[in-house]
Amino acid sequence: MRFLKNKIARATGRVPGLQPIDFKVEPLSQPAAPQFVKIEQGLIVKYEETNSVKTEPQTPSRGPKSPETPTRRKRESNVNKNIVKNYARAMVNFALSGIATAMVENLLAKEKPLNVNLRGFRKFMEEQKEEVTSIRRLRELLLPCGQDSETLAGYKRVFKAIGMVFIRDFSVNWIYNSKVGDKLTHVKYRFKMLRRVQNPEFFTYIEGFTKK
Repeated sequence: MRFLKNKIARATGRVPGLQPIDFKVEPLSQPAAPQFVKIEQGLIVKYEETNSVKTEPQTPSRGPKSPETPTRRKRESNVNKNIVKNYARAMVNFALSGIATAMVENLLAKEKPLNVNLRGFRKFMEEQKEEVTSIRRLRELLLPCGQDSETLAGYKRVFKAIGMVFIRDFSVNWIYNSKVGDKLTHVKYRFKMLRRVQNPEFFTYIEGFTKK
C-alpha cells in the first residue's frame, strides 16, 4: 500500500527529491490508404481511397526482335546468289559432258551456216566455266549482243538451248547427287531459272536478289 502511495505521489510531483514521470501520449497514425493498380492504355492508373486518380507513364516493354534483321536479309541474298552460280556452272558442265554431246551436235547442225563446230563450242564453254558466277555473267553467256560475231552468237544460242534441256530434264538428279547445300531451295528455284534462261533479256534478278 505504501509503495502504491509513493508511486502516485511521484507521478503528481508531491514527493520531494523525486522527478515526476512525464507521460506523453502519441496521436494514433492513420493507416495508409489502400491502392488498386491496373494498366490502361499505356498508363498505370492508381485508385486511392480518397477517390483521386494518379497516372504514371508505363515503361514500354521490349518486344521480340523483328525477324527481318539485316543479318537475315544478307543471308538470303547470299543463298540466292549461290543458286544462280551453282545452276550456271552445272549448265556449263552439262554442255561439256558426254551425255549432252549428241544433243549439242544436233543443235550445232542447225547453225552450220555460221561456221560453228563441236570443238569450237567446247573451247568456248571451257573458257566460260569459271566466269559464270553471277546473274550478269550468265545473262551475257545466254544473250547474243551486237558486238558478237556470228560464230559466237551461234554458240550462245546452242548453250541457251542445252541449258534449258538440263534444267528441265536433268537438274533434279544433279541437285540430289551433288554437294550443293540447301537442296530443297535449289529445287524450288528450278522453274524460275528455266523461265529466265528461256527469256534471258528479262533475266535481271532472282526473287530476293538484286544483281550487283
